[in-house]
Amino acid sequence: MKPQLLKRNRKDYLESISFQHVVDRHFLDLWHYHPEFELVYVVRSAGTCFIGDAIERFGPGTLMLLGSNLPHGWFNEPKYFQEGSKLKAESMAVHFSMDFMQVSLKNVPEFQQISQLMERSKVGLLFGKETQKQTCHFLKAMRNQDAFNRLLSFLQILRGLSEAEDCRTLSSAGYVKMF
Repeated sequence: MKPQLLKRNRKDYLESISFQHVVDRHFLDLWHYHPEFELVYVVRSAGTCFIGDAIERFGPGTLMLLGSNLPHGWFNEPKYFQEGSKLKAESMAVHFSMDFMQVSLKNVPEFQQISQLMERSKVGLLFGKETQKQTCHFLKAMRNQDAFNRLLSFLQILRGLSEAEDCRTLSSAGYVKMF
């Protein structure tokens, strides 16, 4: 099945990053990709996600960073679609392009680790409990921040993710080259 291209950020976007806090009956059950990187934190929900050629279970606390154009889909368990279900799917996500600051991260010494993180995210990254807790703190704060402070919080998140030791890759490198 061919993934569908989604447009996450408008060309004339007003902020450098797109923050979304979504509460709905279920997640968008669509195999898709987009040019923006995607940082996703699952607050509540359960199901299976497909990241490139990887298949993973997700639940509350799942934290993933997905690279640009990496096909993915979040598919809730069937009970989320049953008539009368009171279950909710809640997530916080940040979409951003590699040039969100209009500079190459590779050229700024302070961002070398973050640049390496972005390169590693091409195959998708799953983070452990410690990093989930730290990141959730910043994501929750972003819900009520203005654009400038939201960007500062996001930089803190990227720094923390770039230093995380409880991280593993999801999709195989060969898959990304095929796409």
